[in-house]
Amino acid sequence: MKHIIYTIVIFFAFTSFSFPDYEECSVTAFYRASDIPYGTKALDNYDNIVEIETLLIPDKEIKAGRYKVSVKRIDSNLYQVGGTDLYIETSMCLELAIYDDAILNVVDYMGYKMGTLIFLE
Repeated sequence: MKHIIYTIVIFFAFTSFSFPDYEECSVTAFYRASDIPYGTKALDNYDNIVEIETLLIPDKEIKAGRYKVSVKRIDSNLYQVGGTDLYIETSMCLELAIYDDAILNVVDYMGYKMGTLIFLE
């Protein structure tokens, strides 16, 4: 009888705790891509000249809401929404996304756009 009780207790201990099947990342900024003429150059933080292909302009027009999106990781903490010119900057997000499905929650906080990016698995 004790063996059965221990088995039941152990079973419920391991099955009642579940880890979420998603990763949630904080969104710190939104950008729109702007194509620029070939050969355009800029200076980086160290006054080195660099060629740029795409200019990312802060997007203040994105509407607050909840969106189902497909995202691709471009760089550390930078994701692009598939099929659009929208880029999302995150904070300490480690998801290696290649057009992964996600939920994008956009909130408007005192004129600043931010939110969360929830990767679905």
